[in-house]
Amino acid sequence: MNQPFGFSASDDDGRDDDRDRNPGGSGGAGGPGGPGGFDPSQFGNLGQMLSQFGQMLGSMGSAMSGPGSSGPVNYQLARTVALQALGRTPVITDSSRTAVQESVRLAELWLDDTTLFPSGVHRTEAWTPQQWVEQSLPTWEKICTPVAEQMNSATKGAMPEEARQLAGPLLGMLDQMGGMGFGMQLGQGLGKLAPAVLFSSEVGIPFGDDGVAALSPAAIDAFADELELPRQEVVVFLAAREAAHLRLFSGAPWLRARFLATVDEYARGIRVDTSGLDDLASGLDPSMLQDPAKLQELLSGGAGAIGPKVTNVNEAALGRL
Repeated sequence: MNQPFGFSASDDDGRDDDRDRNPGGSGGAGGPGGPGGFDPSQFGNLGQMLSQFGQMLGSMGSAMSGPGSSGPVNYQLARTVALQALGRTPVITDSSRTAVQESVRLAELWLDDTTLFPSGVHRTEAWTPQQWVEQSLPTWEKICTPVAEQMNSATKGAMPEEARQLAGPLLGMLDQMGGMGFGMQLGQGLGKLAPAVLFSSEVGIPFGDDGVAALSPAAIDAFADELELPRQEVVVFLAAREAAHLRLFSGAPWLRARFLATVDEYARGIRVDTSGLDDLASGLDPSMLQDPAKLQELLSGGAGAIGPKVTNVNEAALGRL
C-alpha cells in the first residue's frame, strides 16, 4: 500500500532489493510523479491553502490599521469578519429587482389610502447580504459604541487602584484588544444575521440611507419556501412593512434620534461587579489546583462567579428599547 509522499510500507529486505535494482540510490521512490514516487501535485492544495491563509492575514492586518480600527469597537474588523463569513455574493437578477420595485410601488398605493403619513420612499433597492452589512454598519456603530465605551469604562473602574497603576501603559493595549474583541463579536453576529434579513428596517429602525426601501431577494426566496407561499405575495407583504416603517420614521424624524438616545441611556447604566471573583480567590485552597476532581467542582459550582457580573441600573431604558 502506498503511503503519503511516496513512502513505502515494505520491510528492509524490500528496500535492499530496490537498491540492487536501482544503483542510483533513490530507493523505492522512483522517478518524480512515478508509481510510488514523489508526486508534486500532492502539494497543489497546500499551496492554495497557504495562499488563502496569506490573504486572510492581509485582510486582518488591514482591519487592524485601517479607518475604523480605533475606538471601543474595531468596526473595520467587524466588517472584514462579517464579509468573510458570508463568502460568495449572490447574484440579484433583473427580474428580482423588478419584483422588488413593483412590490414597493403596489404597497405605497395601499398605504396612501390607509395611513396619514406621507410616503417616505425616495428610492427602491434590492440588497445582497453583503450590501446589508455595508449599509447597516454606520447605524450599528451608533448603537454599539456607547455600550462598548461604558463596558470598557466600567471594567477599568472595577479594577483595584493597585492593578491600574501596575498596568500603566498596558491599559492602552487592553483598550485595543477590547476593541478587537467587540469587533470580532459584532462581525460574527452580522455574518450570521445578514443572510436572514428580509428588509432594511426589519431589526427595528431603517439601516439604509434616508428614503431607501431595500429588500433582500435571496432571504425572501428562502422565507417564501419555508412558508410554502407564493413568492410574489411574500414580497408584497414585506414591501408594505418596509414602506410603512419608512413612512413612520420620515413622518416622525425624532424617532430615530430617540431610539439612539435610549441606547445611550441604557449604556450609561452598565455596571461591572467583580466581587464574585474576589470571593472566589479569597476562598481558594492552593491544594485544590492539584486535585482535578476538586478543581472541576470549583469551576462548575462557581460558574456564576468565574468572570465579572454585568448588570444595568437602567432597566427602564431596556424596556423602552
